Amino acid sequence: MKKNIKICAVSDTHSYQWDVKIPKCDIFIFAGDAGLTDNVRAWDFYNWLDNLDACYKVIVMGNHDSICERVGKEICKEFFNNAIYLENQSVEIEGIKIWGSPFSKMFNNWYFMRYDNELKEIWDTIPEDTDIVVTHGPAFGWLDRVGWKNEGSQTLRDRLEEIKPKYHICGHIHSEHNIVQKRNTIIVNASILDNDYKMSFEPIVFDYEK
Repeated sequence: MKKNIKICAVSDTHSYQWDVKIPKCDIFIFAGDAGLTDNVRAWDFYNWLDNLDACYKVIVMGNHDSICERVGKEICKEFFNNAIYLENQSVEIEGIKIWGSPFSKMFNNWYFMRYDNELKEIWDTIPEDTDIVVTHGPAFGWLDRVGWKNEGSQTLRDRLEEIKPKYHICGHIHSEHNIVQKRNTIIVNASILDNDYKMSFEPIVFDYEK
């Protein structure tokens, strides 16, 4: 018997998370850039997560979440005990295999960033049977446009085309908030803020059919 799992995806709240209305869902996925630059903001984000009406909460960080890269993966996993913190790791929820990473392509030397050839080593660890890939940065050519340039990772796109997950959820490029079908994969850019860091978009909610 088929079962629909309601998923809500959000990214790039940049400390405005309390202004985002998150509907009741089965799985909440956050794709990075909460704006966690210190302990106060980390606790604020923790408390916000605690208030969400979701059965499961999966989070990855992004290039503006400096405290998470500084303290390291294990401390972050321990701190966010009200969610599932992923840093180049997988989790299986309700039979759905989710892999998450905070990394994106090098730009302005922020956090959780690598050059694209170095990112390939991370993407190569994505299991081939992954259903949902969550990364802060987008893949090249897929909801990654800034002006006239595509800023996504080519090596990530290569890996996605190879393993063909059902969904790729990302953020990072605020103006590219959207959900589109690209070959075998549905691409979700779940950014909430626009390029001026104003609240402009709604969470992206979809049913995952098992």
